[in-house]
Amino acid sequence: MASYKDIQGFNIQNLTSDPVPFAQDKENNPYGGVWSSGGNLPTGRSGAGAFGTQTAAVVFGGEIPAVTNTADSYNGTSWSPINSMNVVGYRTAGLGTQAAGKRVASGPAPYFGTAVEDFDGTNWTSGTNLTTPRAIYNAAGGTQTASIVVSGFIPSSPFPTGTTANVESWNGSAWTEVTDVNRSRIGAYAGTQTAGVFASGAHYDSAPSITNVTNTEIWNGTSWTEVAEVNFARRGHGSSGISTSAIIFSGSGPGPNIANTESYDGTSWTEVNDVGNALNEIAAATGSPSSISIKIAGSGPSNLTEEWTFSGIPPTTPAVGYSDAIIGQIYYNSTTGSFKAITAGGAPLGAWSSGGNLNTTRGSNFGFGASSTSALTAGGADPISSANTVTETYNGTAWTEVNDLNTGAQVAGSFGTLTAGIKASGNGSPGVFTTSVESWDGTNWTEVNELNTSRGYGRSCGTQTAGLYFGGYQLPGSPPANNARADNESWNGTSWTELSDLSVARSSAASAINSPSTDTLVAGGDTWGPSPSPANATVETWNGTAWASGTNFNTARRAVMGAGEFSTSVLIYGGLGPPTGNASTEFWNGSSWTEVNDLATARSWASCNGTSPNALIAGGESPGYYNVTEEWTAVDFVINTLT
Repeated sequence: MASYKDIQGFNIQNLTSDPVPFAQDKENNPYGGVWSSGGNLPTGRSGAGAFGTQTAAVVFGGEIPAVTNTADSYNGTSWSPINSMNVVGYRTAGLGTQAAGKRVASGPAPYFGTAVEDFDGTNWTSGTNLTTPRAIYNAAGGTQTASIVVSGFIPSSPFPTGTTANVESWNGSAWTEVTDVNRSRIGAYAGTQTAGVFASGAHYDSAPSITNVTNTEIWNGTSWTEVAEVNFARRGHGSSGISTSAIIFSGSGPGPNIANTESYDGTSWTEVNDVGNALNEIAAATGSPSSISIKIAGSGPSNLTEEWTFSGIPPTTPAVGYSDAIIGQIYYNSTTGSFKAITAGGAPLGAWSSGGNLNTTRGSNFGFGASSTSALTAGGADPISSANTVTETYNGTAWTEVNDLNTGAQVAGSFGTLTAGIKASGNGSPGVFTTSVESWDGTNWTEVNELNTSRGYGRSCGTQTAGLYFGGYQLPGSPPANNARADNESWNGTSWTELSDLSVARSSAASAINSPSTDTLVAGGDTWGPSPSPANATVETWNGTAWASGTNFNTARRAVMGAGEFSTSVLIYGGLGPPTGNASTEFWNGSSWTEVNDLATARSWASCNGTSPNALIAGGESPGYYNVTEEWTAVDFVINTLT
């Protein structure tokens, strides 16, 4: 006889509404934070150091207005004077906790020092000095027994100051010089002795002038790697957090002090809520996820304190309660009166949606950017000009015209972010390809060192300081005439170096534009020849040393666009093949190609950027010129109605 349990079956959940995809929930509740006022310092100071957390911090040294050795402690509400350091300090740094902290660098005038002192919660004890004297601000991290000191100002000749790339690590017994940063500066470091992020800062060039830079470098305990740059270059700023979840805040211009705060998720920087007081030469405790900022005005000592608290859904939080928890779930939606089931989503599942139109209709334009909501497009051909200079930036809603290229170009290579990118080669005027390269800093284009080989229709990937430009086409009369190129050149932020050629010479192909210069993919294109050759579907992958043949995609095409963050996660879309504009989109997961939802507008020779779950296409042609923008967004899961 059947039991009641056998007859009943199993219970399903009764919901009044469908679950919200995790990606949408993060968009509705983004990871940000807010600044609030804390207790004022007893005496204002500038250029001080600090360590600790939001409820247990120490600030020390600085100018009041003379350089001092005094210190104060914070309990989350108010500051109290504590024992003074043994040596005065200005533009000094701190690390550790209120009960076990360390002061490093700087000292008496001229404020370039090696002084190190340990704090035990009551007293300061002189420690082993650094090897290289420096002024450092907030570029130190770790604990009292496992510390790191990064870059900084140093005395130099013939100019009064310079910057060093030197990095020193403390193991509890001695300081050891470790791998230098790629670009010397007095910046801000957030993290531990073996994992951190070093962001922005002031760099001294070969002339007696200082330049704020947007560089960001990640430390893994062995080497420094340049990653996505900050949006606003600054110096005298604070930082807090770890290598995959950090903030930088305030600081100075050039120009007025900056109120801007930026949050780093391990991949990119996002502007979040401003500080209440835009100040310079601040001290910052390094606790995470909360941090404390002792705001110090550039125009004179300040006693203001502000506290930052994160809010929203952290970038690395698992989708608990969302797609990860409910894949395979069957439930009843009592509002719609229907049974539903949930299946997995991901990069292969997604759709194109309409975005804001370009201000200038064009094709053969180029672009770069981290996502569909942070993009740049420039150059191209339009009904009036065969190689225009117009540059536009995109915020996810609308395009805004910004400063023009120095030289008009179409079918150029490009890579980088909204505030730090590179345009390489291209067709500068009818029938003429160039070796011209321009660098974008978020405001202006600057001509930099040229490519070794002139060509157009090539593809590219990487960052402003570590990029790759490969393939392309040489014009008739340029040996070898009428042929696609296999050339492959790398960019290190200063110059181009020829590397191993492509296995198959090709032009007008697609690449994983947001992938690093050591891990990318090229797909499709054509080989030209005495007469235009048909489009192909061949694929090659690059490991930083050599190209290897990959799996062909489904629909052969040329003049195709691509987006992706690695060679194993790529989206290709649009193009010509054959013989008119193509709307198909394909996703590569490292094993196979999958056809996914088509573009709404079939087109070729368009600007592209982004990653495989978050891509963009803008402009294009086939056969006329377009101003339309489409954004690709992958879904976390799919809800199916059961019938």
